[in-house]
Amino acid sequence: MELDHTVGALLPCNVVVHEAHSPRGAAWTQVDIADPVAMLSVIQNPAMQELAREACARLEHAIVELQTGKE
Repeated sequence: MELDHTVGALLPCNVVVHEAHSPRGAAWTQVDIADPVAMLSVIQNPAMQELAREACARLEHAIVELQTGKE
């Protein structure tokens, strides 16, 4: 936020956690996260794009950790 204070509304804070079901009825916890690169692509600031790429890498790492059950 130090780079551009107007970006607050576009920050990749959109995370949805819900129970999903297969056609056969199996259930699992689904985590969906907004893509920060896509969310911040409207801002024409190279520093913000770098921040978005870093956020994306961290979120992808978090998803992998959730899938493998590691901390």
